[in-house]
Amino acid sequence: MGLLRVVFVRKWAGSSGPQNVFYDNTLSKQTTAGGPFEPYRPYGAQAGTAFQFGSDDSDPRAFLPLSQNRQAITDWTGRETLNYQGNGVAALDVGHRHSLFLRDTGGELPPRDPKLVEIKAATWNMAGASSPQQGDRYATALPALHTRESPPRENDILALQETGYPADRHYWGKDTIAQADYVKRMRDGSTNAPPVEEIWLSRTSGGRGGGYLYWLNTNVDTGSGNPEKINLAVWTRRSVQRDEIFVVPGATRNGVHEGKSRPALGVNFCGVVYFTWHGAAAGGTDNVTMLRNIRSHMQTAGPNGQPLPWVVLGDFNMEAYGQTGLLTALGDDSRQFDVLPSSGPTRPVTGRTIDYAVTQNGVTPALYRGYGFGTPMTDFEMSDHLPVEYDFSYLTEDQRCTASQPARQAKAVPRTTQNLRSASSTRSPYPSGSGTRPGSSRLKTKTFARSEQSAHNFRFLAASDDPGHYRVLHSFTRTYLGQESGLADAPVILQGSDDGDSQLWRLLDMGDGTWILLNKATGQALTALDRADGEELVDRDLADEFDPDQRWFLQDAENEALDVDEIVTGAGSAMTVQDSDPEPGTPVALEPESDDSEEEFIPISADKTGDYYCYYLVHKGLYVNSTATNPAVGDGNLLTLNEFRPNDGGYMFCTPPADRHASQLTAVGQYDAQGRFLKLGTVGPGLLALSASYGLSWTWKAVAS
Repeated sequence: MGLLRVVFVRKWAGSSGPQNVFYDNTLSKQTTAGGPFEPYRPYGAQAGTAFQFGSDDSDPRAFLPLSQNRQAITDWTGRETLNYQGNGVAALDVGHRHSLFLRDTGGELPPRDPKLVEIKAATWNMAGASSPQQGDRYATALPALHTRESPPRENDILALQETGYPADRHYWGKDTIAQADYVKRMRDGSTNAPPVEEIWLSRTSGGRGGGYLYWLNTNVDTGSGNPEKINLAVWTRRSVQRDEIFVVPGATRNGVHEGKSRPALGVNFCGVVYFTWHGAAAGGTDNVTMLRNIRSHMQTAGPNGQPLPWVVLGDFNMEAYGQTGLLTALGDDSRQFDVLPSSGPTRPVTGRTIDYAVTQNGVTPALYRGYGFGTPMTDFEMSDHLPVEYDFSYLTEDQRCTASQPARQAKAVPRTTQNLRSASSTRSPYPSGSGTRPGSSRLKTKTFARSEQSAHNFRFLAASDDPGHYRVLHSFTRTYLGQESGLADAPVILQGSDDGDSQLWRLLDMGDGTWILLNKATGQALTALDRADGEELVDRDLADEFDPDQRWFLQDAENEALDVDEIVTGAGSAMTVQDSDPEPGTPVALEPESDDSEEEFIPISADKTGDYYCYYLVHKGLYVNSTATNPAVGDGNLLTLNEFRPNDGGYMFCTPPADRHASQLTAVGQYDAQGRFLKLGTVGPGLLALSASYGLSWTWKAVAS
């Protein structure tokens, strides 16, 4: 049966009679016109199962309407994602076949209109979900890997090892898929087959993040000192069906994994199964067994028992060549495999090349492009392994596969004069007091006034002798930002003389309008530290959850930093903070416009989402947001004032015009995790909230600029 795409814009009618059937279909749902398609659950493709609508589960030939609480529903608008099995939907075991109605003759028609696809993939040992030095890798490293900025590249597949587990804030939903190929002997003698988890990762309004993580706990009851770390995952740009997920056992005894024996995890993406694999730490002694098992399993894994092409990407803990390398270990079997090594070392500390790819030899034409070498990302210092990227190219009949979208262009470090603004306090650094070194000054922060703006102006000058790093020049004093004496945890100072690496900074675009500044001498982050005598600038290790004190806005000193707006409706009402001395949790409401200070907000650019321009709205050091009481942007969320929270789409308000002041009465709203645009409107007694169905029209009025 072919692939079916069902689009839900307004309503999908329920069963009008018995025996309407879904079988082996790829279903996706578009909840808003022009919005993204998301996997439709719970009636997507499920191997061997047909979902028969309008049928009694105990007697599928008998009619039973769709029902809730034993009452037939009139229609299922808004109820599409509920599970009606046993309440008007019968799940039938029909076995694995391509068509529910046509007999399988044992042959296959040649693929119709096969397409050439270009698939970009990478393998990376994450060394856990976080570390004190690199922080939360799911917040920064993973989005930066699948959507590279420099050079621009969008990977479709990431094979990940030592993945840990993403924190709750990084995903908006998940599902479990039972599997029986990885059976683990527990220390008490029992066995356990952990499921594969499909985790739907959240994206930020900056367009970062998102995608799907297929995760398997391969560290079940091993007695490891870090049970949350040694796991496998495959990240994909789109979801895959359950029968496209493969777990291949490693070294087993009577089909059971013992000790630290691990499986491989793979997904079928555009007709090729991409596996992630982590060889044994003691020199990859299980690599040969795993490659033989994958080759054997894939020989009959396709439709009608046909072979499926495959690629293994991973940390083999073994060099590809040499006396102790993989090709030597394979012996006579080496002719069955095509080893695709990295073009350079992948573990900088040891200089070893142990992260690479292997595929089946003899596949014509070859799956990979060029000469088959992987490219290590030498500037991606986010774990003790470098990611290795590969390009694959082949024909596929999978109708879901299209050419990769153009990569998001790198966000350039601004070249004009900027005001630094702390995301946590919204204050800006300025020179205050002498440092311990001659001619140096320390920095504190304060809310700047127009008359003092020059004290807050900085310029970022690319270091010609050290690409990727910048010298930060204080425009008024002509001195440079640096870490005092190049020492860890030292104050940050301004100094006129050259002080080497302590005055070099690497800027990380965090995808939500903020930046992190890392000092080259210490690897520490520029941090606003609250002291008794005020907020001072110091360097500290990057916090695990990316403390707001380490996030910074860069605002154009001439065209943005001094902006203050009112946001009003055509009926003469304004967005208003309901307290002249607000605290976190203060409501934001719609009240008659009165030109009071409670109606004034500092807009800070948060980049674009799609075609809309997004802003933070700051009032007296706090941020307007919709996610203070609900962690996800959603229909009906109320607006309040709260402290800054990194990479939270509920803090960013988006509008269509590039010049927000140029248009009268336009939409303002936020994007939820599914990509729906929720408009800003009112509920109850003038409280402002998000709505999926209606919204007010707004005008941005400049009070100061």
